[in-house]
Amino acid sequence: MTRSWQFTLSSSTIWYNLWTLITSDLSFTDPTFTTAPYVPSSVCELNISSTGIGTNTDIYVSEDSNDEVGVGIAAGAVYKKSTNDNYINLKTFSVKGDVVNGIINVNITSK
Repeated sequence: MTRSWQFTLSSSTIWYNLWTLITSDLSFTDPTFTTAPYVPSSVCELNISSTGIGTNTDIYVSEDSNDEVGVGIAAGAVYKKSTNDNYINLKTFSVKGDVVNGIINVNITSK
């Protein structure tokens, strides 16, 4: 199963939990799954990128539970993590942009 989202990060000073962003999406909150299929919280591949539309928006991705440090991803680049099975826990990831209303793309794949 592959799913994709696009999120707007309304603040440049807040770390946004990735799982919270996904579960806040209207397609996720559909209890009958008529709008979208089930989304697991553990996946085998995760891609996060900045659209960079109109700006050179950099994003930061953290697996640190304190959200104190993150890997910087330049505009147009992709943060990619993959495993052989669904071992990537989306609940442990946080993202942050360096500009207000930065837009990120999130793609997941699960088995």
